[in-house]
Amino acid sequence: MRRKGHLHALIWTFVAIAALVLYILTIDPVVHGLGLGEEAAERWTGSWGALWPIVLLLGCSPVLFLDRALAIHPVVLPIGAVKRAVTVGLTSALTLVLIFPVNYLAAVHSWESDVAYFRTARAGDSTRSLVRTLGEPVAVTMFYPPGSEVKEELLTYFKPLVDLGEGMLTVKVVDQPVVPELAKELKVRENGSIVVQKGEVKETIKIADEMKKARRDLKKLDQTVQKNLLKITREERVIYMMVGHGEASAREKANLLRKTNLFKKILQTQNYKVKDYGLAEGSASAAPDDAALIVLAAPEEQLDSGEVDTLIRYLKDGGSLMILVEHDSNPIATDEMSLPEDASESDNESGDPGADKKLSFEDLLTELGVAVGEHPLAHAEQFIPLQRRGKSERVMLVTNRFGSHDSVKTLSRNSTQLALAMFTSVNVEKLDDAKGKLTTIIRTFPDTWIDANGNREQDEDEKGKVWDMGVVIEGPDEAKYRAAVIGDVNLISDPIIQFSRGNQQFVLDSVRWLVGDDEVSGEVTSEEDVKIQHTREEDVLYFYLTIFGVPALVLAFGGMVIRLRRRKA
Repeated sequence: MRRKGHLHALIWTFVAIAALVLYILTIDPVVHGLGLGEEAAERWTGSWGALWPIVLLLGCSPVLFLDRALAIHPVVLPIGAVKRAVTVGLTSALTLVLIFPVNYLAAVHSWESDVAYFRTARAGDSTRSLVRTLGEPVAVTMFYPPGSEVKEELLTYFKPLVDLGEGMLTVKVVDQPVVPELAKELKVRENGSIVVQKGEVKETIKIADEMKKARRDLKKLDQTVQKNLLKITREERVIYMMVGHGEASAREKANLLRKTNLFKKILQTQNYKVKDYGLAEGSASAAPDDAALIVLAAPEEQLDSGEVDTLIRYLKDGGSLMILVEHDSNPIATDEMSLPEDASESDNESGDPGADKKLSFEDLLTELGVAVGEHPLAHAEQFIPLQRRGKSERVMLVTNRFGSHDSVKTLSRNSTQLALAMFTSVNVEKLDDAKGKLTTIIRTFPDTWIDANGNREQDEDEKGKVWDMGVVIEGPDEAKYRAAVIGDVNLISDPIIQFSRGNQQFVLDSVRWLVGDDEVSGEVTSEEDVKIQHTREEDVLYFYLTIFGVPALVLAFGGMVIRLRRRKA
C-alpha cells in the first residue's frame, strides 16, 4: 500500500516539473526566439508568468503532505491517508492561489468599508417647522468640490427642507477655488463650509469635505442647522435664572444632580441668552423688561418677600415662569424677610391691599393655583436601577405618561420611545380655586405612593395611585401669563440630560411653549452615539471576566478538543 503513496507523489512531482517547463517559456531567450511582437510578447510572458507559480504550488503541496503521510505510516500506508494527503494538499494550494487574484482585484479596485454605525441626521420636526414658518428668504451656500461624498450627504438633508420652504429656502453648491469673489464676500477660505444667510446676516457652519473627518458633524447636522437658522431668523431673547437662594445652577460643584450646565447649553442652542437674576440684579424690585422667561430652580433658602412680589407682578403683566421644586427644599420666607418699609409704603400708596403682606414661596404657588408635596414619590417597579441598590432606588422614577399639551407634544407622540427620568420627584397638586387654566403634563405610573417616612416601602397608610408631577398654567384673561411647575429639579441636571433624550426634548418643548415659540416645537434629530456607562460593580465584574473568564473559556475549549481526539483514537 506504500506503493500507492509513492505513485501519487511521483505524479504530483511531474506536475511540479511541468511548472518549471512553463517558467522556461517566459525567459528572454525563448521569448525572443519565438519572434513575437512587443504586445504579443507582453501577453505571452504575462500569461505564462501568472500560470507557472500556480502549477508549481499545485504540484509541490500534495507531495509535501504525501511525504508526511509516508513518514507517519512507515509499514503500511492506508489508502484513506493517501486520499486525505492529496485533498489537503490541493485545498491548501488552491487557498494560497486565491490570494493572487484577490490581491490583484484589491490593487485595481480601491474599496473600503466602515462597519461602524453611521447615518447623517435627517431634518427633525422642529427644523421643518422653522423652515415652514420662514418670513424672509434664506440662502444656503455649500462650498464643496465636485464628487464629494459629504456634499451628497448634505444635499440629502437639505432637499426636503427646500421643498418644504416653498421658495423661502434655497440651496446651492459651489467649488471654492472656482468662485473666488463669492468666497471672499462670504469670508470662506476653503471648501468644507456652509454659509446660511438671510439678507446681510449670515452664519458659517464648518463640516470637512472628507467623509472620515465629517462623520461626527454629520451625525448632529440637524442640531447645527437649527441652531444657525434660529440665529439668523429669530431675535436673541433672554432667559433669567434666579440666584442667591441655593438654586440649582450651572456652577454647582458639590451635587451633580443640581448642576444645570447642559440645561443652559440647550437654551443657548435655541438662541436664548441665559443671565443670572438675583437681589443684585433687582429681583426684589422689578422683573427685567427683556425677560422672555424666568426660571426658579429648586431654591434651598428663603426667597425675599419682595422677590416673590416681583414674580407675582411679572406674571400679572403676562410673563413666563418655570418653577422646579425638590422634596428636601422648603423656601418659605420668614418674618424678618419682608419688604423695606419705604417700599411697603410706596406699594400701599398704589392702592394694592396686599402690598404690605409678607409674601412667601407658597404664596407664589397659590397665585399659580398649585401646591407641591414635601415627600418624594416612589414606585416598586417603575424606577431606574442605576446602582442596583434595591429599595433605595424606588424614588428614581421614570415615566412616559404625558398629557395632551403643546409643552409635551413630542414626548406624548413618541411615548413608546421617549421617557422622562425624574429622581426624588414630589407631587404637584392643582388647587380648586385656581384662577387660570391648569393642565397636567406629567403623571406617574399607577400604584405610585408618597414615601412620607423614607423607608422606600409602601406602608398601609401610603395610598398608591397616579400622581401629577408636572402642571402648566395659562393665566386668566386679565393676566395672560404662562407658567410651569415641575415636581423635580433633577430632570434638568447634567447627569440625566446627558443620557436621556426624553429629558432633552422636555427642556426644548416646555421652554418653547413658555416663551411662545410652540410653533417650532418638535424633535431635533441626532445620530450621535450615546455613551454606555457601567456601575462600579459592573466594571469590576467585566474586569475579572476579561482577566480570568476569557482564558478559562479558551482552556475549556482546548480540553474538550483533546478529549474528543482521545475518544476517536
